[in-house]
Amino acid sequence: MIKTIGAIIISITLSNGVDVPIGEVERKTFYDTLKVNSKIIQLTDAKQSIMSRVEGKITKYFIHIGDEVEEGQQIAKIESMELSKLSSELSLLKKQLQPIEKNYLMTKKLYKTGMTSLQEYNRQKIKYSEIKSKIESINSNLSLMGAKNSNSNSYILYAYSSGVVTDILKPLNAIVNRGDELVTISNEKSIYIKSFLPLRYAKDIRIGQKSTLNYGGEKIELKVSQILHNLDETTQQVIVLSAIQKSKVHLFINAFVESTFYIGSPKKYLSIDKSALSFYQNDWVIFVPKEEEEHHHEEEEDDEFEYDIKIIKVLKRNRTIVAIEGVKEGDRYVSDNSYYLKSLFLKSAMGEHGH
Repeated sequence: MIKTIGAIIISITLSNGVDVPIGEVERKTFYDTLKVNSKIIQLTDAKQSIMSRVEGKITKYFIHIGDEVEEGQQIAKIESMELSKLSSELSLLKKQLQPIEKNYLMTKKLYKTGMTSLQEYNRQKIKYSEIKSKIESINSNLSLMGAKNSNSNSYILYAYSSGVVTDILKPLNAIVNRGDELVTISNEKSIYIKSFLPLRYAKDIRIGQKSTLNYGGEKIELKVSQILHNLDETTQQVIVLSAIQKSKVHLFINAFVESTFYIGSPKKYLSIDKSALSFYQNDWVIFVPKEEEEHHHEEEEDDEFEYDIKIIKVLKRNRTIVAIEGVKEGDRYVSDNSYYLKSLFLKSAMGEHGH
């Protein structure tokens, strides 16, 4: 349950030189993450399975058994009705967005000049946001599928890392489902990240899925290449091998590290910059500009701005933004230097209540 408190007005003078930037609450995409223990290992004659990430029909192989392939090289082409449907829907939504966006921007301009109502502005904004959100959702799904061309029903599978093609497991023109193994590629003396995941997350991990490795302060991108069928005997956890994509860092074999897996479908949340957060009386708070009364008379400009303090609930975090509850989309807030406003508030509170 979100707490609320009365408005606390803080005025700061521009002559002090402190910059108080203002941002707007936006909907942004967050992934559920799972941090697990991992180990850097080196395998001889390690293998990776190239698996289909869509349903469809194999119409072409770009490789043969015995071929040497490089990371990112084309492996197979799949004609997919699933991809075609998403592409068509995306194309239609983009066409619908053009006039809606035009009306929204025009209404926004009219609202700022007082020529239309707040109700009409919000109505156009909601219509625009709904279409845009649908487009972003489809783009996120296409990205998770690894589709590089959203205007085609042809899906191309790529090699996750370099190696030699040892098996082609599905014949040409075969119908395949998501997760079906198509090709096996062998890597000699490859370095992998061996991760241990709780059994309950096994259904959320797929071949080709992205993950990251935190190594000495460096963030290294990984892709899941194998999910072993046998559990680790000691921990009873699922063993996952991930291939390193690109790294200029020297990795020490047998080093224990921490990996992050991105699981589930991406979700959108109302979010703010992480630098806007302050902690006050056991609650997370942000500072927001004091609401001005509608249709107010123009007054003489002065050097003071007023702010309210608002309690929010933190839902998710990443390196730069935070998903929160307790605000509305488009709300304005102090996006940085909130520590300065907090210090002024604390000084003001001490002055009011001190004896």
